[in-house]
Amino acid sequence: MHWLLDLRQEVLYRRDHHAHQGDEAVAQRLHLDADPGRQPAQQHAGERADQHLEPELPGQLQHLSDPVAALREMGRVCTLDGIVAVRDSDYSGFTWFPAVPELDEWLDLYRAVARGNGAEPDAGRHLKSWALAAGLDVVASTAGVWCFSSTDDVAWWGGMWAERVVGSGMAEQALRRGLADADDLERLAHGWRSWARAGDAWFAVLHGELLCSPRR
Repeated sequence: MHWLLDLRQEVLYRRDHHAHQGDEAVAQRLHLDADPGRQPAQQHAGERADQHLEPELPGQLQHLSDPVAALREMGRVCTLDGIVAVRDSDYSGFTWFPAVPELDEWLDLYRAVARGNGAEPDAGRHLKSWALAAGLDVVASTAGVWCFSSTDDVAWWGGMWAERVVGSGMAEQALRRGLADADDLERLAHGWRSWARAGDAWFAVLHGELLCSPRR
């Protein structure tokens, strides 16, 4: 449908700016408190129901401990004829070539860190269920894929993860929880750089996509 295609184009346009933000940055863009003890309904209590919300933020719900509450709040502040649009990654659905063992380890580590935060790294497959639990009407529930295959895209994707695996909130939490040591993280970063140098490098990122509307 053309509106889904338009939504995907908007997401791709924003990718370099908003993809894979840390928990605090995501919380700020959602107007949520980064403290998991403070839930979205508390944050928005008393605000007007016609407040504008940005319709699409890639990778937002996977970072939250209560994505159902976040969706419920999006529906509450949505206009009467508005649409809540959500797109989120499903890390277990990621696939790539060539096979690099360090990328398998990276995926396991990422998912372990996320689960340790009470978050859901495979959020994409849960979106429809979460929306229904939040009391929203599902307009469309689909899937999409980012594919990194061109020289520029591979360099950006591989370089971004090589940096993040040693210098991000994910790295800090992995070290603090004893899930990895500094040598492990450097080895994973080397694996990402090795993958990005392969002339036949290819990476697919699976997303769940959802359009829903509030019940009035």
